[in-house]
Amino acid sequence: MTYVDWMISGTKLAACSCDYGCPCEFNAPPTLDVCEGLEAMEIEEGYFGDVRLDGLRFAATYRWPGPVHLGGGAAQGVIDEAATDAQREALFKILSGEEQEPTTLFNIYGSTIAIEHEPVFAPIEMEWDYE
Repeated sequence: MTYVDWMISGTKLAACSCDYGCPCEFNAPPTLDVCEGLEAMEIEEGYFGDVRLDGLRFAATYRWPGPVHLGGGAAQGVIDEAATDAQREALFKILSGEEQEPTTLFNIYGSTIAIEHEPVFAPIEMEWDYE
């Protein structure tokens, strides 16, 4: 299959309810019986085919009833309200894993999601202090 050429690069923040090291990343059960997490990213440079994604932000919340690899997860995405329709569509395809080989991160996690709540389009404010 031929996929659209894409790339995103920037600062990402992610956290989950598990102990440090995230046992779910290694096919182990979550620390607290369920796995809940969130991630947010500011795309400093990015594209999806001819669609530029520079400066956009996205976030998502996740919940799995047990180990991530057993599936049954729920997710809700939040997309920067400044994104155009084309940029929104591009981000949905990237984040769902639709435009990737089955062995890539977004595709693997996307395959564990059973419920996708309607996305939210809202302003996303981020401030980074690397010091």
